[in-house]
Amino acid sequence: MRFGSNLVLAVLGGLLATVSLTFAPATTKWLALGGGGAAVLMTLAAFATRGRGPAQRAIDAIVVLLGGWMVVAAGAFAGATLRWLTFSEGAALLALTVIGLIAHELATQRALSSAAEAAAARGPLAAPGVPHRVPARADVAA
Repeated sequence: MRFGSNLVLAVLGGLLATVSLTFAPATTKWLALGGGGAAVLMTLAAFATRGRGPAQRAIDAIVVLLGGWMVVAAGAFAGATLRWLTFSEGAALLALTVIGLIAHELATQRALSSAAEAAAARGPLAAPGVPHRVPARADVAA
């Protein structure tokens, strides 16, 4: 869920940054309102899941605040101010979620390398959780 929510929010942030410079301010207003609301709802839903870690939870809290600000800014500003605010909010959302994706990747890599080190310490013939034993050689004449 962590990777998926970050990926969807990264696409949403990039989309908001792009459309803010492409569409008319009236269209940008509604897209910013909807994008901010979607970011808040998606992040709160993902926040309720287990195993997100303290770094991801901090990013989630910032994304919720940013999404709330996007909703407020869409209603309070107009014209060029709204255009540049929406651009910066979309870019900030994209940057935050990319940081979340990188944190997820680093945590996954750490878990994989610690599992590989533990397997190497047990030896090549040991099954997981079974101590390593040297097999007896049948071809040695006594």
